[in-house]
Amino acid sequence: MNLPEADKRKITGILGMLASNHDGERASAALLLTRLLAKHGARPEELLNGKANGNGGSSHGILLHQALRENANLRSDMVGANQRITRLVANNTAQLQEIRALKDRLRAASFSPPPPREEAMTGREEVAGLLGRSDIRWTDWEREFLESIARWRGPLTSKQEDVLNKIRAKAGQQDAARKAAAGIWG
Repeated sequence: MNLPEADKRKITGILGMLASNHDGERASAALLLTRLLAKHGARPEELLNGKANGNGGSSHGILLHQALRENANLRSDMVGANQRITRLVANNTAQLQEIRALKDRLRAASFSPPPPREEAMTGREEVAGLLGRSDIRWTDWEREFLESIARWRGPLTSKQEDVLNKIRAKAGQQDAARKAAAGIWG
């Protein structure tokens, strides 16, 4: 079949559209090509073997083959790119969730250190004094605690401070009992 030159130019333009990056444009191009060839009683396959161009040549067939091959390559590239994008989006989403969780943990964990105690003795001097008192019967645990506090280099935690206050109270009770006994016996 011999196609008019105007239709050959249209086919050349349509073949260029088959290499588009847009699915819709490629689908429209395939539909236009099919309709244009059907108007002349030809099918797209006939372009491949050169029957539709009427001159026995295969220039349109070569172009169509090339466009279809490029189209398949582009589709493959797009599928790969979409898969990579999907993985990146999932990874970014996971990282954002991790960042939010870390920020929440940081906010929850932020605290102010307790203000320094204003005492005549330093904490280490007081602990050394408590350890040195032979008039108080310390439990093994109390003695180990006082020894660990004597080696402690940072500010005391609130729990350490609470335990130390209980030990101070025990020492104060011993002092009060000794004074009371001295008053009775004195």
